[in-house]
This record gives sequence, structure tokens and C-alpha cells, in this order.
Amino acid sequence: MNLAIVGLDISHPYSFAPLFKKMGLVIKYVTDSKPDRAAEYARRFGCAVIPALEQMPWQDIQGALITTIASEHAAAALPFLERGIPTFVDKQLAATPEDAQRIVATARRRNAPLLAGSVRRFAPAFRSIADHLKRGDLGQPIFVHRYEPHGIKAGDWQDRVETSGGFIVNFGVHCVDSICALLGNEVVSVHCAGGRFIHPDAASEDACVITIQFKSGAIGI
Repeated sequence: MNLAIVGLDISHPYSFAPLFKKMGLVIKYVTDSKPDRAAEYARRFGCAVIPALEQMPWQDIQGALITTIASEHAAAALPFLERGIPTFVDKQLAATPEDAQRIVATARRRNAPLLAGSVRRFAPAFRSIADHLKRGDLGQPIFVHRYEPHGIKAGDWQDRVETSGGFIVNFGVHCVDSICALLGNEVVSVHCAGGRFIHPDAASEDACVITIQFKSGAIGI
């Protein structure tokens, strides 16, 4: 299976590469806004550099990974989804609700497999807990607490609302995705409170608490 990597703005495509190799998947192409960075990635992992997304050899690609900054996710993902190519959009799905809706609508219309979310749910320790819950070994869950530290630098793209959606979206996805993996997707209410407590010069909140109540009555924080 030939894969295309679009964007090297986060560390994930570097971490994924050895895992793909073990799985027998081939990173065939990479494209990035910084040519030198793309060239270094290509040398390191043995793939070809595509200068621009529109030059991608679509017929030779069976899967795509979108790892640009979040505000560019829609522009990067839509060309693959329009062609029915299975696409993984790294967290978070988009920086705005409108872009997220466009991505999902296109995937549905073209019947293209789409995956987005946090990699945390695939960690062995977490999967063990999820498996025990699924089997009923731990009874009926009523409360899940999930904490996610972060190392955002004030002014970085991951801090700015226009490029990442802000801290709550950028890192909150890890907590929300993990909680939903344990308690399900039937959410009835969501509340969030946050503020700038540590980094007063940050563009978005540097800490927050999200409370989610599910149809079952269970609560995630």
C-alpha cells in the first residue's frame, strides 16, 4: 500500500514511519511547504518529494496522511477524499467547524474512508482498559477523568486560534477522544471553562476543564 505524507509541521510523520515499515506499508511520496524539510524526510525514509500537492501522482496512492498545521487540513485532505482515497487527518480534524464539516461531507459524498483523532487511544495501556470495559470486566463506568499536559509556546501556530483552533481544540482533542473511546459517542452535553493562567501572553487559553455528560449518565472530565 503506497502512502502520501502531506505536511511535516508536527512530529507524528516521523514517529509513524518505522511503524508503517513494520506493517508493510510504503511511504511513497512526501510534500511539504518547506522544500528542505521535505528533502531531509525523503532521504531519511526513502520516499520521493512532490513539489506541490497538485502534482501528486494520484493513481499511485492508496492512502494519505495529512500532518500540516490544522488550518490547512481541509485544503490538503479534500483532493484525496474527492478521489476516494482513504485519508487520515491528524488531530485535530480542522481549525474551524466549517472546515471540519467540509472534510466530513466530502468523505461521505465520495464514500472515502476518513480517520481523524488522537493517537492516545491506541496506546497499549489505554487499549487494555478499553478492552476490559468492553468485556464488562470493570462494571458500568460512571466517571472518567483524563488529564493532558502540554508544552505550547505562546505565539506558536499551535497556540493561535486561526491556525490550530486554539489550545482547547489542539490539546483538548486528546482528552475528548480518549473519553469517548471509553464511554461512547452519545453525548448529551458539553461544558468548558478555561483561561490564561501560566502564559498571559498566549493567544488562547493555556488551561481548561471540559465536562462531558453521556446518554448513559456517565460523566467525563
